Amino acid sequence: MNLYDRKVKINDSIEIYVPTIGEILPQEDEYYFTASLFVMTPPDLMVQLDDMGVDFSKINEWQLFGMLFPMIQQRDVSLLFCNTDLRKLVPGKNKDNGELVFFDPDSNLVIDKLIHYKIAETLRKILFMKKNTRKPGNEEARELNVA
Repeated sequence: MNLYDRKVKINDSIEIYVPTIGEILPQEDEYYFTASLFVMTPPDLMVQLDDMGVDFSKINEWQLFGMLFPMIQQRDVSLLFCNTDLRKLVPGKNKDNGELVFFDPDSNLVIDKLIHYKIAETLRKILFMKKNTRKPGNEEARELNVA
């Protein structure tokens, strides 16, 4: 990826679109919120997860993405992806390892753990975001973080 790229290829089915500032400004809040749904890590939502009875220190980024995916499907992702319709994706299991995947039964579009990682890292680069990797030192620290 270089400074002048307008799209970044993730795989044969997915390309990340690099919008201009002029394209983002009219819908800036929507754009950043939607992008954040792809790059969030459990520590970013520790309080909300705790309210749902989920220990943020016990789930990974992919599991969080799986929880957020229904919300992502309801959003306009046209400033994030080139010609990718996430509304058609359904959850399923990878035949080889049993892990969660999202796939379109009518096309080659699949988002698995590795593809999500590539998408998130690409969006972080485009948006100059750092990945939140905070972890509590012990159970008491975890409880203090969510209190």
